[in-house]
Order: sequence, then structure tokens, then C-alpha cells
Amino acid sequence: AFLVGGGGAGRYGGGGGGHTKTARKIQLIAGQEYEIVIGEGGVATTSSSASAYGTDGGATAAFGYEAAGGINCEENQKLMQTLYRNRRRNP
Repeated sequence: AFLVGGGGAGRYGGGGGGHTKTARKIQLIAGQEYEIVIGEGGVATTSSSASAYGTDGGATAAFGYEAAGGINCEENQKLMQTLYRNRRRNP
């Protein structure tokens, strides 16, 4: 099974991609139900507040394995804001 976590959301630069996990040699039993959770993508923000960021993506899980969701890239967004401000000051 190849699992992919949900991607994180952002505001300016977007969020990080979900992690992946390859699970091999999984033994399944015919007729048995297995829970599979699909990680939801993060929710982007539309706020203009400098402290508002999107949310992290959700984890995907199946057969005892898990792939983490991506983060919201708060640090990336702060860097992009700084670059944008500097560009406006020094065109």
C-alpha cells in the first residue's frame, strides 16, 4: 500500500506536501473490514492578518501504517512577507 498524507495549506507560499509511506507484505483476511483514513488537505486562510496561517494536512493511515500530513509553512510565509516588503522599499 502506498500512503500519502494530506498537504498543508498556506497563505502566500502554500504549505508543505504530505509525507509518504510504502507498506509492503501486508496480509489481509478475506471478509474482514479494515479502517482506512485519508488525510484531508489543510485549509487555506483568506485573512490579511500577519499572524494568520493555513492549517496542517491530516495523516493518512491504513493497516497499521501512517503517513503524516504536510505542515502549513509558517516560516516560509514569514520569509516571503519579508522579501515582499523589501522589494516594495527597494524597487
